[in-house]
Order: sequence, then C-alpha cells, then structure tokens
Amino acid sequence: MDLDAIGAHCALATCNEHDFLPIQCDCLQRFCRFHISPDSHTCKASRKTLVTPQGSPAGRARCTLLGCNKPLLTSLTGGMGDERTSAAGCSACGLSFCVHHRHQQSHTCSGLACQANEVNRKLTQSRAPFLFNASSSYTPMAVRRCKGPSTNPTKSAHLQKINGMKMRLRSVPGDPKHSGSLVPIDQRIHVNVYYEADGSSQPRREGTFWFQKSIATGRVLDLLANRFDIPPSKTSSLTLCRADDLSELPSHLPLSDSVVDASSLMLRLSPSA
Repeated sequence: MDLDAIGAHCALATCNEHDFLPIQCDCLQRFCRFHISPDSHTCKASRKTLVTPQGSPAGRARCTLLGCNKPLLTSLTGGMGDERTSAAGCSACGLSFCVHHRHQQSHTCSGLACQANEVNRKLTQSRAPFLFNASSSYTPMAVRRCKGPSTNPTKSAHLQKINGMKMRLRSVPGDPKHSGSLVPIDQRIHVNVYYEADGSSQPRREGTFWFQKSIATGRVLDLLANRFDIPPSKTSSLTLCRADDLSELPSHLPLSDSVVDASSLMLRLSPSA
C-alpha cells in the first residue's frame, strides 16, 4: 500500500511532514498536529478577534484529559459555544479533547471497553444455539490459549516498527520547550511511561511521550516527574526503569543509549538508602 496516498503534507514550509491525519485550519490549509494551532503557522484567519455576544474575548475550553492543558480541537478550528463542542466530542465516552488526544486510543477511552463487551455479548448470544445443547450436560471446550510473543526476529522487528508508528501518532513532547518545535523525526525517541504510587488508591497513570535522542536519562526523569505531578521526597527516590524487567536506567547516559524506540518504561519510588 502506498503510504503517500494517505493523509497530506503539512502546509508549513519549514515542516512539510507527511501526516496520516492532517487537520484543516480556518485558513483552508492543512497542517500536522504540531502546527495546527494558529500561532504555530501565523494563521491569517486567526487575526480576526473572536468576540462573544457579551463583547468579551471568548475563552478557550481545555482538554479533559488529566494533566493536559491544551485547547480543545473546536477552539483551534474556530468553534464557538456548546453546539460545536458537543459535536467534536468522543462518540464513545462523550468527552471533548485536544488535537493530540482526540482519538479513543490516545485518551484511554472508557467507551471502548463497553463497546467491546457489548459486541462480545451479542456474538455469544448469536452463536449460543449452535454451540450448546440445553437438554444435555455438555461441557464447552476450554478456551484456546493466546499465543505468546513471536520468537521470529523478522516478525518481532515488524511488530516493533508498527508499535513505533502508533506511538508517533499519539505521543506528545516530554520536554515543554519542544512543543511545536522542528526536531526531526529521526532525532526523536518515543516511549510509553507508567506510574503507580505504592499504597495509593489512585489508579495507575500512563502517557506516551517523545524526547530528543541526545537528552540525558536524568533530565528525562525530572521532566516525567513534572508530567505526572510527583513531588520530591526526602524518604524515597524516583527512578526510571524498563517495564519488562524493572532494571534501572543509568541517569548519566543518553536515553537512546539505554532503550530503543517504542519501549515501555516505568517510574518507581523506592526508599532512600
């Protein structure tokens, strides 16, 4: 399949990145998610002052995802009022999000699980007359075990590439100073990060971020602590580990020297020595 036939190139001359899901601005040009905001591409349409019926400037509603303070998609495309906000909300959970979190997979949509359960329930009901005999004591066959991870190096590399593409679409800059920046794609590393406080009733939190490959792991740890609102502690230390074997990443090395693209990491609090 020709990937160039899907999506379009960002209209910003200094970017021109091919985006699979470009967004059209009020100036009738299409941009990638990094340059859709009017101030990122010097939008001509945004020069007109947007005023509410009461005569005061219209405030931008913010993304409903915890930890994200970006404006809603409707505020970037000229939406006004609840009639546009409700139309742009997620069809599964009914909430509204920014450009980066508008897809169900990127905001851990609660409606996905409900839809999947409903589909499975209807599928089971439709097959029930053929699978079971109500007049007999038939015991269903055991559920087939799921296959483990592929040991084929070619398949593993292909799956790693697919996971990297998915992360690239939903990731956000881990360093705030890189928001809307022109860091080349080949100089970025994308990671999934999980954090769950020990002894806390709060659910596990996670996020998908990208960092510049040359950034030190210690700096990444500080940025992630701010992202997850983890306060400093005198009795415990925060470490960044691989999610699969919980091995700690050395803080003095560049992040790209310790992990590969599309890796899963975990933030851990351990008692100070």
